[in-house]
Amino acid sequence: MFVPSVWIQICLRKRRAGTSFIDGYVIVITIILVCLLVWPDHVPRFIAILAAYLLATNIIILLNVLFLKKLLGPPASDERSLLLFFLNVIQVVLTFAIFYRCKLSISVGKALFKTLLVFGTIGSVDGAETIVGFQIATDFLLLAVFLGFFVGNLGRGRSDKGQGN
Repeated sequence: MFVPSVWIQICLRKRRAGTSFIDGYVIVITIILVCLLVWPDHVPRFIAILAAYLLATNIIILLNVLFLKKLLGPPASDERSLLLFFLNVIQVVLTFAIFYRCKLSISVGKALFKTLLVFGTIGSVDGAETIVGFQIATDFLLLAVFLGFFVGNLGRGRSDKGQGN
C-alpha cells in the first residue's frame, strides 16, 4: 500500500497492472528522478527524502517480482524484463547522485561521477560514508535480482527443451 503504482491502480480502479502501465510507471519515475537531480542550486532534504522513498518502492517492486514469480506469473518477455531492470539501475544511479548532491553540495556531473565510481565499486566518497555503504548494499541487491532472473531463465530454457523431446 506504500507503493505509488498501487495508489494509481486504486484510483484507476484496476486490479492488475498491464504491461503498458508498468512500462509507463517506470519511465515516469525515471523522468521524475532526472528532474530532481537537476534541481537548481543545492538539493533540499525534501528532494532527497522523496528520492529515497521512490528508491524504496522500486526495491520493494523488484523483490516482489523476484520472489513472487509463481504468484505473479512469468514475465511478458525476457527482453522487456531486462529493459525494465536497466531502467531500475538507472533509477538507482540517479537516486544516489541526488543523495551525494544533497550531502556534499556538489554539481550534477560530479554527483553522477561519484555514484558511478561507487556503483562499479572502484571508488568511495569522502564525507558520505553512510551513503556509500547503503549504495553498495543496494548494488549487491540489484546484482542478486539480475542473477536470480538469469539463473531462473537458464532453468526455464532447459525444462522447455526437455518437454519437446
